Amino acid sequence: MSHSHSSPEEELPIVAHVLVVAFHHQLGPIVEFAQPPLPCYPEDEEMHTEAGFPKVPKEWVFLPFLALPDGAHQSEQQICYFHLPPLRRNTEYPFLNMTLFGISCFRQIEASKVKNRTADITRATVQKAVVVITRQAVVGSVRDQLTAVTAAYFNQGDFTQKEIIVQFYESLSAKFHTGVSSSALYLGISLQELVRKFKSKTLVLFKLLLLEKRVMFYGHPVESLCAFQYALVSLIPGLLGHLQDCGSADRVATSKKRAFHDFSDERQVFFEKMALPLDIFNEGSFFQPYFPLQQLDIIETDETRSFLIGTSNAVLKMLHRNVIDVVVDIEKGSISFNDQDIAEMVELTSSDKRFMDEIIQSVNHTYDKNAPEYEGSDEYIRGKFENYLLAFLSSVYYAEMGDEHGSFELVSVTDGTEKIQIKEFNESWVNHWIDTRNYEIWKSQMVPEYISIIEPRHPGQGGSAINDMQRKISNSLSDLHLDFTGTIAKAVSSGSGRFSKAVEGLYDRHSSASGSETSSMREETETLDSQFSFSTLGSLFNKKDASEKSQETTEERK
Repeated sequence: MSHSHSSPEEELPIVAHVLVVAFHHQLGPIVEFAQPPLPCYPEDEEMHTEAGFPKVPKEWVFLPFLALPDGAHQSEQQICYFHLPPLRRNTEYPFLNMTLFGISCFRQIEASKVKNRTADITRATVQKAVVVITRQAVVGSVRDQLTAVTAAYFNQGDFTQKEIIVQFYESLSAKFHTGVSSSALYLGISLQELVRKFKSKTLVLFKLLLLEKRVMFYGHPVESLCAFQYALVSLIPGLLGHLQDCGSADRVATSKKRAFHDFSDERQVFFEKMALPLDIFNEGSFFQPYFPLQQLDIIETDETRSFLIGTSNAVLKMLHRNVIDVVVDIEKGSISFNDQDIAEMVELTSSDKRFMDEIIQSVNHTYDKNAPEYEGSDEYIRGKFENYLLAFLSSVYYAEMGDEHGSFELVSVTDGTEKIQIKEFNESWVNHWIDTRNYEIWKSQMVPEYISIIEPRHPGQGGSAINDMQRKISNSLSDLHLDFTGTIAKAVSSGSGRFSKAVEGLYDRHSSASGSETSSMREETETLDSQFSFSTLGSLFNKKDASEKSQETTEERK
């Protein structure tokens, strides 16, 4: 049981509103119904030209476009996550000065199937979305219930009947009456999918997040677009539960420590003393998992230093390269840098690659099993990145203490047995991180006595070049759907023939998928003293070919 006192914010209900958003044949996307009503400001009256529809604050004028994302009409159902910026005007509205989190479920139906056809239905199809607005990012926890309610709302065939929407609001309010646990925040967010899509580049994304760069995720479907961003954010301990300031770049900077209520007493105290979560979305930075054209002016202002946004609009991606540092393509699993200097900042070191190789291998070996194990699970991945971040913070702390010249180029600290090197994390990344606002906040709040508990050592540091190559080969062959990595590993260890040239052909086959990673693998193999015979490698492929031919012959006989 936590001994922390509840803040006024924590006593607020989790669910703020349930809405119905519709595509109006004359007005475009509009909020059609709100339970309870949205906050109303007299000065916004000129924005509302149609009687009978809920009034929307001018700060949320783009809300209907978030609920009905680009291209939604091309699918039967579309899920979208989004954020609403804080309302700051004086009012009795209980959810002032905080980001609100939305999840919408879009559906469409042929107009001929509507039982009670109203005057505004003039097209062949009716397009609407049911939307849930909350003060915590519990989108995964409400998704399944939202899709079921939306389907039922459409199946009743009479959109004038809103009882099901009111009941849905009451049901959700009761569900979250006792608050939100960390498991509720993580529900529906798959780190396994993130790792399987981006592989070692998952750590590149993690590093970019800490550097507060201007990052755009791009691709379809919209739900995956949003979910990948949430998965990335969830890699920083506690951040998913502390996004109250992420909806706007103009919030006032604060040094106030935020209570950590996601864990037990011991872990809560530890993370608070470690000044976690890192305040990534601080002043001048914001996070919008689905970014509509109607918010375009936000990323073009001088006040916006950094952002994490998502779009399914190819035009938006192409037209604004000047304000975007990095584009992440969720369909290709690729990362494109508009600034090569940033690419070098987040380049993975050998220790980074070892760290990710272990995670990738575990995910590949345990993914999609009927009885999932801890190793390779979302919790396992989250734990690995937690260890990485803690080790990184400890290393930076000791580097600052131990290096008289203020440089991270050399050794950071000696632990009695070996010297710990900050360069294992990529010296350029470290030096650029200490220039960020989230670093300043962390340094001002962390308690040195607690950070000294963590060993200042990269979790991937150590190991041999042979082990590195075995892991890389295993992961590469897994991508190629080959299953004889154990035999190759034994051959590598046996030491006969020139290994570096023998594997070159293997990496040629994989180069189109791996790109620069393949090139770096080749360079590393050239430094190995191990010997590996061409005949041994050839026999492995011959056995593979023979096995495939035997299988083909058997299938033909059948």
